[in-house]
Amino acid sequence: MSPRMKSFFTPKGSAQSEKVDIAELTEFYHSIKHYISYVVQDCSFKVLKQVINDSDIGKQMTGGRTKCTALVNQVLFPYSMELVQEDLKNDVPFSVATDASNTGNRKKFPVAIQYFSPKSGICHKILDFYEDSFEDSKSIKERLCEVMD
Repeated sequence: MSPRMKSFFTPKGSAQSEKVDIAELTEFYHSIKHYISYVVQDCSFKVLKQVINDSDIGKQMTGGRTKCTALVNQVLFPYSMELVQEDLKNDVPFSVATDASNTGNRKKFPVAIQYFSPKSGICHKILDFYEDSFEDSKSIKERLCEVMD
């Protein structure tokens, strides 16, 4: 492999590779927190590379829609669910809410939870967001039980 080609790859497990991973994940978290779409995120990484072209970490950061989706679904979401479960292990009172939202011929149901944490105060979290063609109380109850387990 030529030296120019090697400049595009960082050896796995190296300190530089870890810094790039942390920078990418931080950028993805920031995007999700501020409701930035994956398409805009993809574009912003391209601009970021040009703006901070003197940074070795910035040059190696990539953030396509596929990568962003995978990291959000496989890293950030499971971690956020761990944090909620950890908070709820302390036997704190909580409330659960759900409601149907119709989009065309689809029924979407968010499952939200509210509780008090001594560290964070009142917390509002989304536990699940699912689609179901049935809007009867039995199917909603069954799905809520699945989510809460």
